[in-house]
Amino acid sequence: MENDIYFVQLFDIYKGLLTEYQRELFSMRYSLDMSFAEMAVETGASRQSAFDGIKKIKEKLSEYENVLHLKEKYDALSEFSDTLSDKEKTALNEILGR
Repeated sequence: MENDIYFVQLFDIYKGLLTEYQRELFSMRYSLDMSFAEMAVETGASRQSAFDGIKKIKEKLSEYENVLHLKEKYDALSEFSDTLSDKEKTALNEILGR
C-alpha cells in the first residue's frame, strides 16, 4: 500500500512524460481501482499485458525520479514549509504559484 502511494505521487509529478495510453492504464489501476482482468477487458488486451504495462510504467516513473528528483525536492520543500510562520508560508506559496 505504501509503495502504491509512492507511485501515485510520482504519477502526479511525471504523468506529462507518459503516453496517453500509459496515463489511462495507470489511472484505471490506481484511480478506478480496477483489477488487471478488468483492465484487460477495458483495453482489449490480456491480463498479463495489463500487468506488464503497469510494471513498465512504474519503472519509467522511478527512472524519472532517479534523474530529476522532483518528488524528493517537493518533499524537502514541504518539510521546510512546515517550519514557517503563516505569513512566510503565504509568501512561499505566492512565489511557487500555488
